[in-house]
Amino acid sequence: MEALKKPTPLEELLNVRTGMDNPYVRQWKDEGKRVIGYICTYAPEEVIYAGGMLPYRTGAAGCTATDKADVYLHRFNCTYVRCLLQTGLEGKYEFLDGFCFLNGCEQLRRLYDIWH
Repeated sequence: MEALKKPTPLEELLNVRTGMDNPYVRQWKDEGKRVIGYICTYAPEEVIYAGGMLPYRTGAAGCTATDKADVYLHRFNCTYVRCLLQTGLEGKYEFLDGFCFLNGCEQLRRLYDIWH
């Protein structure tokens, strides 16, 4: 019988981003603190931290279809934005206390309009 190998720190970090269940975010929330989601790299992470909140770079891990998002966004919109909306419509961002939208591109502007 082979013993289980403990993941390296790099493997652990890579595994955290493969799904929405992040143990570090869960611990932060368990301590009664707030988590603010953001999409664009231009988000003011330092300002979010200064406000006592945890900035969380959202993604669409595990998104394989965009059927719900396609009701609101045409297929010519980028897959990333459609997957972000799909993930939100599926309720996978419910752990967030807020969301920071930025005017990074035309598709993100439309995503804000839909989300709002």
